[in-house]
Amino acid sequence: MASFAIPRLVLFGLVTIFAFAVLGIDAHVTSFFAKSGTVVPIECMGLATALFTILSVPAMVFSPKGSFPTTVLFETIWLSILWVFWLTTAALSSNLRTKVMKDLGPKGCAKLRDDAMAVCMELPGIEGLSYVNWLLLMFYTLALCIFLYMARNGGHPNVWSASASEFPYSRRSNVDSTFNGTSYKHELPSSASV
Repeated sequence: MASFAIPRLVLFGLVTIFAFAVLGIDAHVTSFFAKSGTVVPIECMGLATALFTILSVPAMVFSPKGSFPTTVLFETIWLSILWVFWLTTAALSSNLRTKVMKDLGPKGCAKLRDDAMAVCMELPGIEGLSYVNWLLLMFYTLALCIFLYMARNGGHPNVWSASASEFPYSRRSNVDSTFNGTSYKHELPSSASV
């Protein structure tokens, strides 16, 4: 369905752009902490989440039609995992930012100099972009599940193996549902009153 393919492409583009931004900011934070010999959890989680997103989301968009990465099943499972990663990254960066601000006191980042001040100012960026990616992926996955439920109730067979970008989410199927070669029509029993 073309009306779903365009928002999907825009959303995946935004998520990928934000992942590149988090990768760059987090790489700078990592290089700062590496100089001081300290490791914070946000470094590893932020870099891993951004890399997983950058490598997998464009692959889902540009995979050949009919391949496994383009199916509704793969997209639903993998994007659910990704939004959990983004939520974890956001929570870790929120925790680190809160700790840093508590230690710095009322002056906040203005107390620091040079690279330390830059890193202090970058933490809210990682936090904000991580929350945005989490929300985008979570709402997309929930919408995909709702459309999947609508399609399944609309009589579309094999909804899990259909392509996520071309799946007929809102149209009713012209074919009756089949199970093991037996055709079933969606009708009310004769004793039912409407």
